Amino acid sequence: MLGANEKILTIEMKNLRIKGLIILHLVLISTFYACEDAAPGTEEVLQNMAISPNPFYDAIEIKIHGKVKGDVYYQIYTHMGKVVASNEFEVNSKKIYTKIIDLQELETGIYIIRIEYKGADIAQKLFKQDHAGA
Repeated sequence: MLGANEKILTIEMKNLRIKGLIILHLVLISTFYACEDAAPGTEEVLQNMAISPNPFYDAIEIKIHGKVKGDVYYQIYTHMGKVVASNEFEVNSKKIYTKIIDLQELETGIYIIRIEYKGADIAQKLFKQDHAGA
């Protein structure tokens, strides 16, 4: 059993060779964290959440499926761990709730979004593309 501050983390490690340099790259596949007092059903809500498009250009859409009532908090981090966006929104939905987050101010690159709901959270890797790269 996990303690209140422990996380389940799944990572994949890859060695990438770029112009003769070897770079160790950690790819976040998924992270789920639930403290012992997380509300019942919270894990299911977070695992049925969809974030799209990925890669994105200007905005992402968080789609929450199922019966959800309460505050949802998100943070977006750079690959160096700096928070570049965060906010909280209230959800009261019985089927599907959609939240669009404008991220056009972010530079092209790799980000991690962390979404928290009722004592549990999930993280996912995001890729921001430049329109010229489309």
